Amino acid sequence: MQIQYGIIGATGHTAQELLSLTVVDKNLKCVFLTSSSEAGNSSPFLPEQKYEKLSDAEIIKRKPDIIFYTTPHGVCMKNAKIFLDAKIKIIDLSGDFRFPNISLFEQNYNLQHKFSEIFLENSNHTCAYGLTEHFSEKIKKANLVANPGCYVTASLNALLPIKEKVLSAVCDGKSGYSGAGKSFSAKNIAELEANACIPYKIIQHRHEAEIQQFFAPEQKISFTPHLINTYRGMIVTLHIFLDKKLIHNNNYNNNHQFLENIIFQEFSEFYKNHKNIIIQKEIPKITQVQNTNINILGGFEIDESGRLVIISALDNLRKGAVSQALQNMYVMMET
Repeated sequence: MQIQYGIIGATGHTAQELLSLTVVDKNLKCVFLTSSSEAGNSSPFLPEQKYEKLSDAEIIKRKPDIIFYTTPHGVCMKNAKIFLDAKIKIIDLSGDFRFPNISLFEQNYNLQHKFSEIFLENSNHTCAYGLTEHFSEKIKKANLVANPGCYVTASLNALLPIKEKVLSAVCDGKSGYSGAGKSFSAKNIAELEANACIPYKIIQHRHEAEIQQFFAPEQKISFTPHLINTYRGMIVTLHIFLDKKLIHNNNYNNNHQFLENIIFQEFSEFYKNHKNIIIQKEIPKITQVQNTNINILGGFEIDESGRLVIISALDNLRKGAVSQALQNMYVMMET
């Protein structure tokens, strides 16, 4: 039985990447693509399916099993409840549902939330955070999944297996410019070509808060993003300062190489049943993950100060966005 899907906001980088994958999946059938700006035109990936401007009622009549929102922040939360009430599942690739703490969401996105009741215990609908390898049981039971973005996926996959050992962490992210979205212009690309690497929003980025919510307040997480002169792919270098009690534990006798091996084995064990996460000692390269749904975690070296360095590489459009959304879709649709 085919899964019927639709995409709302179907003309951006993310939506086109999603279409490139769904059109070759025989388990999936597209029943609509919405776009106000491109209504009447066809997608290059699905010429027989024209972009349309549809009302909520018209979308419901198409009977999709699941809707992908590839829209700007603030769009999905406005009418998600209408579709959920109609028994249609949703995967939102924006930030609308990534913060169960509504005040944190409103602080970081400067938007008033329109569907905060989904996070209440007595809500008729359930929302899960879509980091597939960590929250699959919650995703199975959810009818709305908040798909995390690339920087956060790359960072959390490297942090959560040793969550209790983390004293603090610095996440230094470098992404291809496709992560900047449709607004990234030819002028921006020229600047990037001239400078090779552009840091931006160097403190208090919303992704920092998104990562921090999975840790205790005293476990300080820092994050700074950069754009680099490539279209796709990203590397996050994580400087993870380990709990000093762990470093000086008599069982390790201050033997950092021994501790490196222990942590490497913990990661290997944690992800042993997850084919999309590769654990290796070698430092990964962006070219290894481009056009894949793979997140490679490498490095795993500890210095004398107790700083563990893990290098996390993934494709920002695939594992950092649409491939993970498809992973989540298949988990949600399990019967």
